[in-house]
Amino acid sequence: MKRISVKSPNKQRYYFSLHAPASKEEVYSSELQSTANPNWVDIEVENIRPINRQSLRGVLVRLWFRPEGEEAQLVTSWGIHFSGLIPVGKVLPYDHEKFRPNTLVFKLRHIFYTAPGCYQDHRKQPLPPLLRFGFALPLSETKPSYTVSALSRLHSTKRAQRQQEVKCQETQELLEMRHVTRAAQSHIMGSKEADTSALMCVCLSPGLELLEGYQALHRQLGTVRTLSEQEGIKHDSLKKVSDCLSTWRKLLIAQLPVVYPIKQDSDGKYRICGVHLPDAENYEGTSERTLSVALGYVVHVVVLLSQLLNLPLRYPLRPYGSTATIKDTTSLLLADTARE
Repeated sequence: MKRISVKSPNKQRYYFSLHAPASKEEVYSSELQSTANPNWVDIEVENIRPINRQSLRGVLVRLWFRPEGEEAQLVTSWGIHFSGLIPVGKVLPYDHEKFRPNTLVFKLRHIFYTAPGCYQDHRKQPLPPLLRFGFALPLSETKPSYTVSALSRLHSTKRAQRQQEVKCQETQELLEMRHVTRAAQSHIMGSKEADTSALMCVCLSPGLELLEGYQALHRQLGTVRTLSEQEGIKHDSLKKVSDCLSTWRKLLIAQLPVVYPIKQDSDGKYRICGVHLPDAENYEGTSERTLSVALGYVVHVVVLLSQLLNLPLRYPLRPYGSTATIKDTTSLLLADTARE
């Protein structure tokens, strides 16, 4: 985030804070920067207080000026609705005269955005599209993407693919075993070449066909040796890629507790993102709204784990927050309208 055109006679030290739009509670505060045009490259996620960030459509941004030895003073306060921002471009213009004083510029998805009326652009080329989070679609134009038979075929294809992967792995292990006995194969080839030379000296004419057979066998053994070396190189490359993928998955999974913190309070109750998660055997004292919100968080965590680990779920989940659903696609006795 950047701020454009600010003037102050004292030593300029600025920072910004983020607030929830409904409660005005401060959820994040940035570091101080001593410049007239401060530039905050990124937001430190670990310093954000627990809040349902997925449901936010806007945020309240307050910019503060803190002189040395004095209390912080409010410079400007913006109520930002993400769908109302206008694009500036992929590169921030160096001409700050096009911006009004105390203008906040945000970088989202590699494109700079600001509020309407704070930036004057006289360029003729078209600007990037506006930032959009979704669209409305009439219910009459929607239809199910899959049927029970289509999902059954999809599961059968996945099982066949898995079986093929197991066969490929067994073939690679067999080639590795052959790679170990390559010296013995070379010794056998040398012996066969010596036998061929002796046979040519003893009986050249009658053994011509046998000589051609030995030569063909020699060429085939050379081909097998070349293929074995190629498979060894491919196996090493595949192992490196697999190790990198495993490390990346562990890194992403380790960040899930930051997005959805699960803690146990002094009463022994578990909470996810500050919402009580009751025991599956006892729902007493828990409202339906609290239960829906907590289960919505759990559904989203399960979906993320399934995607990161590349493991298909038996029952598809739809992470729609407090309206999350689970669908039974395996039972043939249920109607399509009664599966969710």
